[in-house]
Amino acid sequence: YSAYGPYEDPQRLIPRLIVRGLTGELPPLVDPAVTRDLVYVEDVCDAFLLAASCTNQEPGAVYNVGSGVQTTIGEAVALARRELAIAAEPVWNTLPGRSWDARTWVADNRKIRQQLGWQPRHSFEQGFRLTRDWLCAHPALLARYQASS
Repeated sequence: YSAYGPYEDPQRLIPRLIVRGLTGELPPLVDPAVTRDLVYVEDVCDAFLLAASCTNQEPGAVYNVGSGVQTTIGEAVALARRELAIAAEPVWNTLPGRSWDARTWVADNRKIRQQLGWQPRHSFEQGFRLTRDWLCAHPALLARYQASS
């Protein structure tokens, strides 16, 4: 699953959308139908902390920590265009597809929900905004991200 948020590698999708979007541009893009299960990093940390502190779970239990929501690259780009007022039209398939690109990519997080009571607190829209705001609040880091995009 695809965790995103503060300090994410600047070459990954969400930071690239934000960094390029702040200048009214879009990065090279894969097929818009490729999907991800995008989960905000704070939600992942919450899951880790909950699992580490829970004493009534089976030893070595494995949990899928994802949003449980499938998001296409097209939907992620549409959100970035709305949130960052990007006028540029996406140019699809300007980034070669990768072996892990899939049309179905979504976490079945029922086990962690049922056994530990965890669920993500942030929608993709909320997490995207938090990530954008965080990058804008750290201009030196934003400049490094811009230099690498």
